Parts: sequence; C-alpha cells; structure tokens
Amino acid sequence: MFEFYHKFDTVMNNSISHEKNEQIIERIFKYNDNILRMTYHAYMSIVSLIVKKRISTNILQTISREKLIEDCTSRCVVTPYKISIGRPKIKRTRSEAEHPPGPNLSSVGLQQKCSNCSKFSHNKRGCLTDFQV
Repeated sequence: MFEFYHKFDTVMNNSISHEKNEQIIERIFKYNDNILRMTYHAYMSIVSLIVKKRISTNILQTISREKLIEDCTSRCVVTPYKISIGRPKIKRTRSEAEHPPGPNLSSVGLQQKCSNCSKFSHNKRGCLTDFQV
C-alpha cells in the first residue's frame, strides 16, 4: 500500500495534499472493486446460460438426488429447543388416540331472533322498538 501511495505521490508531484491523495486512492480501489463485481456477475450469468443450454441438449447429464445422498449410519443430531417469539398458540396438539374435532355448526339456514323484542328476522342491533329495562 505504501509503495502504491509513494508512486502515486510522485506522479502527482506533491501538488495535492495527503488527505486528497488518500481520498483519490480510496476511490480508485472502490472503482476497481465495482468493476470486478460487475464482471464476475456477468461471467456467472453467461456460465449459467451455457450450462442450461448444455443440459437441455443432453451434453451434460444431470445427477439425481438419490445418487447424491449417501446412507447415514451415524446418529442424527437433534437441534436444540427454541422458544418461539410472540404469543403461544392456543390449540393443543392432539394425541394419536384422539379423533379430530368435527366441523363447526354453520348459521346458514337458521333464522335470527332479536334478544330485545324476541321476534324473528332481525337482531338486537337492527331492532326498531325501544329497549325495555
């Protein structure tokens, strides 16, 4: 880094202060880094297109997952219990012996009854009669 700074300083003939030299050097490094990133992404996109084309034309053979997975004879490691964030779920997990709950009763086909006047076809909010205490 020092050699690069010294060469850069001799080229500029000490006409710029040291702070400006450091800023210019940082900009040069950032610019080069951005160029490297852009070329890498462009290269990888071209490579992925070539691989897809070769797979579609059967030049490259794909490998199935069964061939990649080896038989594991070691004991499986259980992940540690993690307390979840937020409100806990209310619905409990049922055992295998319990039957699943039946469907809830729907209100389709049932008539509404007003709790204020005890008449059908409306509820307490839609009641036109005065509330009796």
